[in-house]
Amino acid sequence: MGITRIAHLLPLRTSLPGRFGPDLLERLDQAFNRRPEVLTPQHPTTPVACAIQFEGAICALDVVMHHVQDLLHQLCTQLAAQESGVRTLELHATRADAAPVTVSITLGRPSRRPAHLWALLRPRVEALHMGFGITALRLVATWRARLRHQQAALPATDPWAGQDADSCTLRECLDTLTNRLGRQCVLRVRPHASHIPERTRVYVPVDEPPDDAPPPARKARRGRPAIPSGVLNERSTLNVQHPTSKGVSSLNVERWTLNVGRLPSAVISPTLSKPPLPPDFPPADPLQPAAFPRSRPSVLFEHPEPATALALQPDHPPSQLHWRGRQHTLIAGQGPERIAAEWWRDLQSKSPAPRARRNNDANEQPVSFRDYYKVQTADGCWLWLFRQCHSTHWFVHGIWT
Repeated sequence: MGITRIAHLLPLRTSLPGRFGPDLLERLDQAFNRRPEVLTPQHPTTPVACAIQFEGAICALDVVMHHVQDLLHQLCTQLAAQESGVRTLELHATRADAAPVTVSITLGRPSRRPAHLWALLRPRVEALHMGFGITALRLVATWRARLRHQQAALPATDPWAGQDADSCTLRECLDTLTNRLGRQCVLRVRPHASHIPERTRVYVPVDEPPDDAPPPARKARRGRPAIPSGVLNERSTLNVQHPTSKGVSSLNVERWTLNVGRLPSAVISPTLSKPPLPPDFPPADPLQPAAFPRSRPSVLFEHPEPATALALQPDHPPSQLHWRGRQHTLIAGQGPERIAAEWWRDLQSKSPAPRARRNNDANEQPVSFRDYYKVQTADGCWLWLFRQCHSTHWFVHGIWT
């Protein structure tokens, strides 16, 4: 892009958040003293730990496991007094005539249950190489997080008491799988900002903390929906005139200018993304096919499946589709909806890429521009297909169940 200095970023303030996020503009404003920068001091904290020293070297595994369980109970007692739970736990074992050895476990959420921690730590202790014997054990909570006390409810009196137990069991199961299989084997889906449907999510480890929550919303008044703070920028009055049976009526309406760039995604209703029907769309008829489904399919394929389609008119839904070895007759359709890739992806595709990078992206479909259509087959199945504008190839990307 030719950006080598900070001065090159100043004329691009309007386009920078779309690619780099709002953090870059915030750091620029703080560098030019336009926005205050609050420095939070980090006070040194004493790690929560407990240790035991033996009089001689211990070679029996059952004795070592017994003392590790005692240390776990002592550590959980200290964590309960500080209203915190452990996220990363390390066990340091001092061996006679050998270097010390360390084993660790990582949790997705803080916990201070000795039974759960011991279930995760026990496989590590069983595989521990004790050498000529262990002379000391030290258990350290290197990463802690806040964990408040919870009221113990009776299942007979509280109908919601079982939900906390189920969620706790799920977290413990995820912790067990993560420590036995590895962080890269237990993943969850995280939303990703992209126009391309198959790039709207990424897979991250399940123990990775979630994204920052949106700013708190303002308090709603007189039944109006709450508007997030920092969204309304400008207020003006708009005069609206409409004809009535008694003449022309005038009404003053308050108009607010919304800063969509700062609007959290949770505030945008899913119904806003539904494309309107064309003006010449016929009225609903019970004998005709069902109305168009929602804007996005309920099942989105991981990779678009190639197909062959025939459209009688350009920029109109196709009438015939050959997909998965079958010929389908299409009886209804809507579109096109054009979806394009981000502008910086086009620049990256035009720039020369190394051979290793091209090999990694060999299975990824080129994007450029896509025209999406919603079509219904004669069997009543709704499909979401698109046509690549640069190659005129057709792909089926999703299905409504």
